[in-house]
Amino acid sequence: MVKPKEINGGYYSGVITDVDNHPMNSDNNRTKIDRIVIHHNAGTSDDGARRTWYVSTGIGTSAHYQVTPKKIWGCVSEKSVAYHAGNYPMNQRSIGIEHLNN
Repeated sequence: MVKPKEINGGYYSGVITDVDNHPMNSDNNRTKIDRIVIHHNAGTSDDGARRTWYVSTGIGTSAHYQVTPKKIWGCVSEKSVAYHAGNYPMNQRSIGIEHLNN
Protein backbone atom coordinates (compact mmCIF):
# COMPACT_ATOMS: atom_id res chain seq x y z
CA MET A 1 0.00 0.00 0.00
CA VAL A 2 1.26 3.47 -0.88
CA LYS A 3 1.29 5.91 2.03
CA PRO A 4 -0.49 9.26 1.61
CA LYS A 5 1.66 12.36 1.26
CA GLU A 6 1.20 15.33 3.57
CA ILE A 7 2.17 18.52 1.74
CA ASN A 8 1.58 22.04 3.07
CA GLY A 9 -1.01 20.71 5.55
CA GLY A 10 -2.96 18.84 2.86
CA TYR A 11 -3.24 15.11 2.20
CA TYR A 12 -2.70 13.58 -1.23
CA SER A 13 -2.36 10.10 -2.64
CA GLY A 14 1.14 8.73 -2.32
CA VAL A 15 1.26 8.12 -6.07
CA ILE A 16 1.34 11.82 -7.04
CA THR A 17 4.46 13.02 -8.82
CA ASP A 18 3.91 16.77 -8.30
CA VAL A 19 1.67 19.30 -6.53
CA ASP A 20 0.23 22.43 -8.09
CA ASN A 21 0.63 24.99 -5.29
CA HIS A 22 -1.63 27.65 -6.83
CA PRO A 23 -4.77 28.34 -4.73
CA MET A 24 -7.53 26.14 -6.21
CA ASN A 25 -11.29 26.50 -5.91
CA SER A 26 -12.25 24.45 -2.85
CA ASP A 27 -13.69 24.62 0.66
CA ASN A 28 -13.49 22.73 3.95
CA ASN A 29 -17.08 21.38 4.18
CA ARG A 30 -15.92 17.81 3.54
CA THR A 31 -18.13 14.85 4.50
CA LYS A 32 -17.10 11.20 4.63
CA ILE A 33 -15.52 10.18 1.32
CA ASP A 34 -17.32 7.24 -0.26
CA ARG A 35 -17.03 7.97 -3.99
CA ILE A 36 -14.41 8.56 -6.67
CA VAL A 37 -15.53 10.51 -9.72
CA ILE A 38 -13.40 10.23 -12.87
CA HIS A 39 -13.68 12.91 -15.54
CA HIS A 40 -11.83 13.75 -18.72
CA ASN A 41 -10.56 17.22 -19.60
CA ALA A 42 -11.56 17.03 -23.28
CA GLY A 43 -8.23 18.66 -24.04
CA THR A 44 -4.52 17.98 -24.06
CA SER A 45 -3.12 21.10 -22.36
CA ASP A 46 -2.08 20.13 -18.85
CA ASP A 47 -1.32 23.73 -17.82
CA GLY A 48 -4.50 24.98 -19.45
CA ALA A 49 -6.69 22.45 -17.64
CA ARG A 50 -5.19 23.10 -14.21
CA ARG A 51 -5.24 26.87 -14.74
CA THR A 52 -9.06 26.81 -15.01
CA TRP A 53 -9.21 25.59 -11.40
CA TYR A 54 -7.25 28.51 -9.95
CA VAL A 55 -9.21 30.80 -7.64
CA SER A 56 -7.86 33.76 -9.61
CA THR A 57 -9.79 32.74 -12.76
CA GLY A 58 -13.22 33.06 -11.13
CA ILE A 59 -14.44 29.97 -13.04
CA GLY A 60 -15.23 28.01 -9.85
CA THR A 61 -14.26 24.47 -10.84
CA SER A 62 -11.47 22.20 -9.60
CA ALA A 63 -10.42 18.60 -8.99
CA HIS A 64 -8.29 16.76 -6.49
CA TYR A 65 -6.03 15.18 -9.11
CA GLN A 66 -4.96 15.67 -12.72
CA VAL A 67 -3.62 12.57 -14.48
CA THR A 68 -1.45 13.14 -17.56
CA PRO A 69 0.75 10.79 -19.58
CA LYS A 70 3.80 11.99 -17.61
CA LYS A 71 2.53 13.22 -14.23
CA ILE A 72 -0.06 12.74 -11.56
CA TRP A 73 -0.76 16.18 -10.09
CA GLY A 74 -2.14 16.82 -6.62
CA CYS A 75 -4.35 19.89 -7.00
CA VAL A 76 -6.82 20.00 -4.08
CA SER A 77 -6.10 18.21 -0.81
CA GLU A 78 -8.34 15.26 -0.02
CA LYS A 79 -9.18 17.10 3.21
CA SER A 80 -10.98 19.72 1.09
CA VAL A 81 -13.97 19.75 -1.24
CA ALA A 82 -13.09 20.20 -4.93
CA TYR A 83 -15.77 21.43 -7.36
CA HIS A 84 -15.76 18.76 -10.05
CA ALA A 85 -19.09 16.93 -10.12
CA GLY A 86 -21.54 19.76 -10.80
CA ASN A 87 -23.40 18.68 -7.66
CA TYR A 88 -22.23 20.08 -4.32
CA PRO A 89 -23.33 17.15 -2.10
CA MET A 90 -21.49 14.78 -4.47
CA ASN A 91 -18.41 17.05 -4.37
CA GLN A 92 -18.47 16.89 -0.57
CA ARG A 93 -18.38 13.08 -0.50
CA SER A 94 -16.07 12.32 -3.43
CA ILE A 95 -12.57 12.59 -4.81
CA GLY A 96 -12.40 14.10 -8.29
CA ILE A 97 -9.83 12.78 -10.74
CA GLU A 98 -9.39 14.48 -14.12
CA HIS A 99 -7.80 12.61 -16.99
CA LEU A 100 -6.01 14.68 -19.63
CA ASN A 101 -7.23 13.64 -23.09
CA ASN A 102 -9.24 14.87 -26.04
